[in-house]
Amino acid sequence: MSTHASAASADVEHIRSMVTGFARTQELYVAVSLRIPEMLVDGPRSATALATECRAHATSLHRLLRKLAVHQVLFEESNGDFRLLPAGHLLRRDDPNGLASLVLWLGDVNYRAQAGLLRAVQTGQTAFDQIFGESLFSYLERHPETSAHFQELMQSGIADRLPAILSAFDFSSSRSIVDVGGGTGLMLSAILDSAPHAHGAVFDAPHLATDATVRFQSRGLASRAEFVPGDFFSDSVPVGADVYVLSNILHDWDDARAEQVLRNIRTAMHPQSAVLVIQELVPNSVLEAPSVAGSDLSMLVLTGGRERTEREYQDLLERARLKITTIMPIASTQHFLGRAQRWAILVGRAVPR
Repeated sequence: MSTHASAASADVEHIRSMVTGFARTQELYVAVSLRIPEMLVDGPRSATALATECRAHATSLHRLLRKLAVHQVLFEESNGDFRLLPAGHLLRRDDPNGLASLVLWLGDVNYRAQAGLLRAVQTGQTAFDQIFGESLFSYLERHPETSAHFQELMQSGIADRLPAILSAFDFSSSRSIVDVGGGTGLMLSAILDSAPHAHGAVFDAPHLATDATVRFQSRGLASRAEFVPGDFFSDSVPVGADVYVLSNILHDWDDARAEQVLRNIRTAMHPQSAVLVIQELVPNSVLEAPSVAGSDLSMLVLTGGRERTEREYQDLLERARLKITTIMPIASTQHFLGRAQRWAILVGRAVPR
């Protein structure tokens, strides 16, 4: 076979693998939803026994299990039983890597929303809104289990970046910190641990208040941390903090709405306040950080937001009367397609009125 023909054949297989990826997503989603990995922890079992426990159709489940064996998630024994392979253990909900939550999130939310990508590309409208009939964050407020998967994914990313964030920016001299859009308080808790004289608040949607309060109490931070419910588009951000944190928030929104968030923070800041915009940056060549291309398209599909270059963030902050004074690259151990992500802390200060 000629080199050209061999290359063409490889390209054919590459495209075939890409276009059939949707099926693999759902195969893993169904397995995790039915808790198949957990049922196989203690050893091999038959499809019939598994079907009885998870209330599935035995013959249909057997067909799924065979496909999972092809994916090397399971192994089919000579007697027809199935056992869990190392990759399958990663799909257990008690595994600390969070892949089960990722599979459940992608299979339930991204998979369905992706059906609206063609129209989103044609019109610029958010695919999720087209398919679900409401915004992502409205949907999460009404679906606590899906919201829990989302929060777990967000916390996994925060936990990955936290050591680099705490190394890059010194919070020890800050007396008050507000994490805008801080979810259930993982980042704020870590910051307060590093700044024992500081008090802090998470400012986010009311449905996250209970989990955040429980976290603060379990970390011994109940006297120094609070949850302030609110909408960062329309409600007043807590006033007068030394540091405002926006971690992985602005990319959720288009320029107009992102600017509104920044303007509301600018209104709350005192003259010496800093705002920390923590985001992945679009590089000059997307191949330098391929993850950002996937994240950017996900924003189009899920929220109508976008990833931005360093220059675009500078322009965005300037329109909100904020100026980036420092850019701190931060390392991420999470990889995409074998390449590291490109994250940074953009430190903004208020421009005098």
